[in-house]
Amino acid sequence: MEIESPTKSFTEITVRGYILDLYGQVSNAKFMELLEEARWNHFHGLFESGMFLELGLALLLVKANVNYKMPARLGDVMDIETYLARLGEKSFTLKQTIYMRNTSEAVLEAEMTYVVKDLEKERAIPLVGRMRVMIERWEKAPL
Repeated sequence: MEIESPTKSFTEITVRGYILDLYGQVSNAKFMELLEEARWNHFHGLFESGMFLELGLALLLVKANVNYKMPARLGDVMDIETYLARLGEKSFTLKQTIYMRNTSEAVLEAEMTYVVKDLEKERAIPLVGRMRVMIERWEKAPL
C-alpha cells in the first residue's frame, strides 16, 4: 500500500572533515551511514523498546536504492527527511531525501526497504498483529 506518512522526521547533519573522501566530498559509504542515523532517529522510541529481541525478531534492510544528485562538502549543513512510503504484507519502505539547508536542493534521494526476520526460523515474517498496529499508529502520530 503506497502512502505518504504524516510522520516525517528531519535530522540535521553538518559535514565534518572526517567524513570526506580524497576528493573533498562526502563519500558514498558515509552517506549510507548518515541515512542510517536518520532512520534510527525516525524510529526513536518505536523499535528501541526491546520488543524485537523479546519476540526473537530482527529488523533487516534488504534493499537500498540511492540516487546521488550532487556532492556535499566540508561545512555544508543538510537536512535528512525520512518517512514511511509503503507498508506491505512482509516489508516496508522508507523514503529519504537529503537537502542542502541553504538552497533546499536535493543532494540525495533514497528508498530503503526492510523486513522483519524471525531469528529462529531464519525467514521474513508477515507484518501483522501487534507489530503492524504499532507501525501504523507510530506513522500516524503527530510529530
